[in-house]
Amino acid sequence: MFHSVTINGKNSWTDYHMVPVEGIYLPPSPEQKITTIDLKASNGTIDISTLLTGYPVFNNRQGDLQYYILEPSDYNSFAEVGGTQNIEDLPSAYEVYSQILEDIHSTTGTMYFEDDPQWEYKGKFTVTTFSTVGLRRNVTIHYEVYPYKYYREQSTYTIDGAGADSWQYIELGKDELGTMPNNPIVTVAGLGSDVTGTSCIWYPPYTQSSRRIEKTTGNITFKAADFLFYKEAKLGFAGPSGSSATFSFYKGRL
Repeated sequence: MFHSVTINGKNSWTDYHMVPVEGIYLPPSPEQKITTIDLKASNGTIDISTLLTGYPVFNNRQGDLQYYILEPSDYNSFAEVGGTQNIEDLPSAYEVYSQILEDIHSTTGTMYFEDDPQWEYKGKFTVTTFSTVGLRRNVTIHYEVYPYKYYREQSTYTIDGAGADSWQYIELGKDELGTMPNNPIVTVAGLGSDVTGTSCIWYPPYTQSSRRIEKTTGNITFKAADFLFYKEAKLGFAGPSGSSATFSFYKGRL
């Protein structure tokens, strides 16, 4: 409704009856972190920004959401698209402002936009100003969010073991390249007390990141490091027959 935004479960239109001042809001593109070395015996500078990772890394995205709060006199023009019929029961702009402060100010959480509803941003939100412009009461919400946005539906993949030294892989496809999974969780099941299983989840440019599990019973769950599917989008597992590894994460992209 009217290019709304939802922050920590609260929607700018349905919860606060606010309309954006300037149409569609989406976070600006993130700025790359730049690291250079200035050698006295060399012309110019040497850019080493991607030396450690092999790919660019970014600063958080920052921006402002400016909305005006509808007053009772505004609702006649919005009634046909969802305006309330009980105009006399509407809270004042000042009451709405206080509610926004209680719900959003200085909180850490998520936001997603009606215009891009499948992806959410994670970060911190601050209510910075409440102002009057003409007859309008405006609220400005500042955000600082992670450079990657995350798919709101979790991705889950399971690989069955075929032997402790026999690696099995899932190729995730070209659409996963360039994505930055968030909060990757690995659950290894079916390991006996006298066997070893190994799970592998990360293929960055130089080496794979893996976790070796020695002689364990029952299931084991651990959080893997955040990673980027850079040159390969692949998950792998080596474990005894009857075991399995399940990889769960939220796909992220710029």
